[in-house]
Parts: sequence; structure tokens; C-alpha cells
Amino acid sequence: MKDLMAIALHCMVHDEFEAMRSQDAVMGNMKKDLFWGCDKEDSKDEIYVKMIINAMEIAAYISLKSITDILLDAGVFAEIDDRRLRKIILSPPKQD
Repeated sequence: MKDLMAIALHCMVHDEFEAMRSQDAVMGNMKKDLFWGCDKEDSKDEIYVKMIINAMEIAAYISLKSITDILLDAGVFAEIDDRRLRKIILSPPKQD
């Protein structure tokens, strides 16, 4: 089962990247996101560091999206409405 799940996850991530590559608007947004926070005054080293951090964020987002889709499709958890989400987000943390 582990091998099959790994193959399925690989296919989903591959499909996600192929879909992004085929859309010019997505590629433009990706470029904008990759260079977010970079200024013309930044040194090459500063730009590289910012790009690496931005790339890590993009990769985490894509991974989380894929995992979330798998868990939703498998019924591990269900989507909840906006009202309930706001209540969860805005409620103070519970003290143990």
C-alpha cells in the first residue's frame, strides 16, 4: 500500500506542475511569487536567499494542496463551511 500511495502522490504532484506549466498566467504569478520581496538594491546573495525562501513556501503550498485533496477525496476529513472556519480561526486557543 505504501508503494501505491507514493506513486499516486507522485502522479498528483506531477499533474499539478504540468497544469501550472501550461498556463501563462500561472507561470507569471509563480515568477512574481518567486521574486517577492526582492529589490533592485539587493545583492545577488540577498536575492538568492529570498528566492530560496519563497521557493520553499511555494513547494510547501503545493504539497499541502496535494495532501489536502487526497484526504478530502478519501473522506478522512470533510470540507466545512466558512462560518465554522471563521469560528475556529477566531476563537482563542484553549489552555490545557
